[in-house]
Amino acid sequence: MELGDYARANKINTVALTDAQVTSVRATFQCLVCRDVMDEPVVAQCCRSLIGCRVCIDQWSATSTHCPKCRDEEFSSNYFAITGMGEVVDVFRDTIGH
Repeated sequence: MELGDYARANKINTVALTDAQVTSVRATFQCLVCRDVMDEPVVAQCCRSLIGCRVCIDQWSATSTHCPKCRDEEFSSNYFAITGMGEVVDVFRDTIGH
């Protein structure tokens, strides 16, 4: 591999966010149950929204039948993890804080 190709393949990008952007990203990826940055984010089918960590939502659904966001009563089996979204959140985790 040429040195230029190697450098491009191993390039590290730095993302700078304003305080307002950090606040927005943090709110978007905040678990509705534990209030921390989501781990393995889950989407509710009823409100089509990110709602929380996989573990938190599994625990929530064990004791509640309604969605933690929109309160839909058909929630218990209508949520799913988004493949690859956990890795995206991990990239922002240090920037947006815990």
